[in-house]
Amino acid sequence: MGIAGIGKTVSVQKFALDWAEGKSNTDIDFVFIIAFRELNLLKDEEYDLPGLLLHLYPQLEHLKEAGLFDDECRCAFILDGLDELRKPLDFEQKKMSSITEKTTVDVLVTSLITGALLESALVWVTSRPAAADQIPPDYIHRKTEVRGFITDQQKEEYFRKRIQDEEQTNTIISHIKKVKTLYIMCYIPVFCWITYTVLQELIKNKVKEIPKTLTQMYKYDNNCQKDTRNLLESNRTELLKLAELAFKQLMKGNVMFYEEDLRESRIDEECVLYQSKVYCFVHLSFQEFLAAVYNLTLDELLMGAVDEAIDSQNGHLDLFLRFLLGLSLQTNQRLLQGLLTFKHKSTEETKEHIKKHIQGQDLYDHSLSTEISINLFLCLTEMNDQSLSTELQEYLNSEKHSGQELSLGQCSALAYMLLTSDEVLEELDCKKINTSSEGYSRLIPALSICHKLDLSNNDLQDSGVELLSAGLKSSHCKLQTLRLASCNLGVRTCESLKSVLKLENSSLKELDLSSNNLQDSGVELLSVGLKSSHCKLQILRLVFYSKQTKRL
Repeated sequence: MGIAGIGKTVSVQKFALDWAEGKSNTDIDFVFIIAFRELNLLKDEEYDLPGLLLHLYPQLEHLKEAGLFDDECRCAFILDGLDELRKPLDFEQKKMSSITEKTTVDVLVTSLITGALLESALVWVTSRPAAADQIPPDYIHRKTEVRGFITDQQKEEYFRKRIQDEEQTNTIISHIKKVKTLYIMCYIPVFCWITYTVLQELIKNKVKEIPKTLTQMYKYDNNCQKDTRNLLESNRTELLKLAELAFKQLMKGNVMFYEEDLRESRIDEECVLYQSKVYCFVHLSFQEFLAAVYNLTLDELLMGAVDEAIDSQNGHLDLFLRFLLGLSLQTNQRLLQGLLTFKHKSTEETKEHIKKHIQGQDLYDHSLSTEISINLFLCLTEMNDQSLSTELQEYLNSEKHSGQELSLGQCSALAYMLLTSDEVLEELDCKKINTSSEGYSRLIPALSICHKLDLSNNDLQDSGVELLSAGLKSSHCKLQTLRLASCNLGVRTCESLKSVLKLENSSLKELDLSSNNLQDSGVELLSVGLKSSHCKLQILRLVFYSKQTKRL
């Protein structure tokens, strides 16, 4: 499982290659990669399993003779790109158990996944998170996530391998580290490719204006690619058709396109670079960028797009919205002017509309999720509006907040600000922050970046400490003093903190767990962490913990 461009397909291809070369999984007799995008082409046609495999792999004429369907045969089916399947899987419908029985491909797929067909077969499904819940939990034995480049070292290694000039590499790495929103995006391999392509070209041409937002990066990328630039200059009509295709299919949730989709946008297949029955943009983000370009040619309000993205159940319009609002600035339209005629959009009203959502003043009140809140905050960044960042920073620095209560959206935005800041806070006293229990929970991921943290006297509970411990385990964590007195904590908290104390990179020196219901079993768990050779804790407060009868 993983987001677009994170490396799911490459991972399964590497698995198959290593198997074919005898480097791994030698106990498997057959490996078949079946792309859902190919299955879409079959629509309502019926196949038995051998017939489907022969259709996908015409060169395999003697599957039965090879023993594929023998009882002792061990085979693996890799079903790649569940999110690209246009017909949702129905696990309630009748399954098939015979390999000679003909049925539609969606029934074949559900029969393989559930084990009704070839019970001994191994089935591996790749998907974006939004589509993964199509498969009932009872049929999932293991779930893994492709996370991309999760460390600074991995990101830097990518750039150093791709760019030969060491001085240029250092310049590029230095720039993206200064722009945190771009550097965070570099955990996606495709975005790393876009970044080095754009920055290399700008450095080569001695351009002083270096991209600082996502919109600017993609705007320059469309100009850096020579073929794309020639296409823009020679055929404006086709560009608009591609943008229309991107927009219409994004609204439908489609990332793969077929001949009928191209005809709907009046695209002549002869002008398409790849002569194939299945089409897609090189990455979903390019589709989202072009969709935003097309939207700006329409008489539609930006505020409507904001509300539609908020209403989206799976967040598939988040990046589109960031591009749309970024392109609404005339400074970002310059490179595309003369190619497309943009409608004037009111940005000031849209900025205020977004802020009201984050502040919980709109109809949605406190229902915005953490992900939506952060995306709206990033939308303001794309529009060069730093007013909310300034307000939150002033709130953080102020001793008196006049009773102002931070909304859930503001807490999410504040946490994101703290996480992406280069400065390390000396102390964060959450008693000075007025918000709800859920608001404190949203702050938790960012709290580990300060040296001292006081969360005492709030209803944090064990679930809150579990979130906090995830941050404490980060190699970037700087926390030395943690106060959790009177937070309604129990045994599960001790389990979470035990693993933190045992970490080699833990910097925690003082811990206050007074006035919590830890019980003897919880204290015993803590003692395991305290005995670790990596534990650096110097002060532990356990005043008035329930049933304090044992010593550490």
